[in-house]
Amino acid sequence: MKNFKRSMNFVIKLAIVLIIPLAANESKAKETIKLGSASLGSSGYIQFEAMAFLINQYSNKYKASSMSTAGGKENIVLLDEQKIDFGSGDSMGIVYGWSKNVPIWQVTSWTYWSLPMIVLADSGINRMEDLKGKPVSLIKKGSGAELGWGILLEEYGILNQIKKQFLSWGDSYDAVVDGIIVAAPGNYAGGKPNPAVQRLASRKDYRVLDIDMNIFKRAQKRNPGLLATVLPKSAYKGFKNDITTIGWSGIVMSTADVEDEMVYELCKAMYENIDELHKLSAVSGATSRENALKWLMPDYPVHPGAARYFIEQGLWNNDLKIGQR
Repeated sequence: MKNFKRSMNFVIKLAIVLIIPLAANESKAKETIKLGSASLGSSGYIQFEAMAFLINQYSNKYKASSMSTAGGKENIVLLDEQKIDFGSGDSMGIVYGWSKNVPIWQVTSWTYWSLPMIVLADSGINRMEDLKGKPVSLIKKGSGAELGWGILLEEYGILNQIKKQFLSWGDSYDAVVDGIIVAAPGNYAGGKPNPAVQRLASRKDYRVLDIDMNIFKRAQKRNPGLLATVLPKSAYKGFKNDITTIGWSGIVMSTADVEDEMVYELCKAMYENIDELHKLSAVSGATSRENALKWLMPDYPVHPGAARYFIEQGLWNNDLKIGQR
């Protein structure tokens, strides 16, 4: 009996020794940052997967989980429903969110996109109006491409006259090559082609359609986040001149519901490991401390957690405004 009591005392003491550290570790469990990226193969998807990796690798406070989405418009809905903490977005999406009574707060800008409408070189399509009655991919429903090109094509008066397709970036280019559709937006992050566009270039010669700047200006009045961007001649083999086309800036979005410390930690993981980010993300060439605030929308709030980080780093721009709860 004495041996049994001694054994039980030992088991109880051992349990206490084991349980206390487990409870302590449980109390220190990392909270999950939920990221909404974009469609598979897109620039936003590639960048946000890299950001999630850096948070998991270097944050002592948080871990990250990234989910593929349709992109900017869908991420605004997911942010509003508190299903994600951060979303891949853009300058148009910031304007769009507020217009839908979803107060999006900006975190940081990481790139800008030039998104010309691509057609095959031998397609016989020379103007936007030539797209009438033809199948055209606007990329996934809920994407920034659908929003931006939808606005412009509506101003051209042909949005409802094309056969709208909603394919991923990679599937869009495959469909152009295979003759299933005639056109799809290009994807150039920071003036460099997305890997999916590079694969298209290896299969077929292609060109882009010019835009009428008067029509563009009408579209921009509807959404000031729609930008005129310059596609450098180096982007296309054989091009002799830079091309002006539509585009928008890439912005990490959040809301007032997300705690300041979480936003601060995301910025820290990104910008204090920037060299590694460039290795992980092929579309992060324009991502830098210098550009972290460059392409934000000045009339819309910046999350105070992000503002604190950039103020500490001496990067803050006083032309921007900090969100107030």
